[in-house]
Amino acid sequence: MPRCKGRKVYARSEGPPHPGVPKFLWEYVMIVHVDQSNKIETTNKPSVLAMASSNLAVPTVRTVLVPAGVKQRGLATLEHTRHWGATRGAVALFTAATYILVEPHLARIDRLQIDPEYTGHEELIRSWLIDWARRRAAVDLREVIVFQPLGRGSPAHEAALRAARQRRADVVLHARQLLELLV
Repeated sequence: MPRCKGRKVYARSEGPPHPGVPKFLWEYVMIVHVDQSNKIETTNKPSVLAMASSNLAVPTVRTVLVPAGVKQRGLATLEHTRHWGATRGAVALFTAATYILVEPHLARIDRLQIDPEYTGHEELIRSWLIDWARRRAAVDLREVIVFQPLGRGSPAHEAALRAARQRRADVVLHARQLLELLV
């Protein structure tokens, strides 16, 4: 990155890492981006969800793999027990996997930016995440969750693609873990 008289110069497309936050706080702010590769409703391939934080002091990348069989079992169970259709079941499994992905870092997250994978279901996803965080971790996420496109240059997008290609992740989820939140 070029420097100009001791100040950092940003490319036009890059901008400062935390717009709207004073520069002296940049290393303390934890903005987490969440992205997914392979949608949940694609039940013949595993899905990978990845989070990447933009905290300059402690950058964090974490991935969660949802195997194809787990997705099939989860969707079938939700259809049978809750009488949910395929779309609502996929949204529920995505939300549960997202919660499990970010759960270890909930207390430190200042903003949770989720790539809008299920347009029109953002409020349902937000309400489930807020409810689970309040009940299980005593954390209030009402002002924290934001749905914004991340783009291909996002570290979360790159981590999700890398884990999907390698079919390896930090955490491999089981149907029991997902359904524990939903049933």
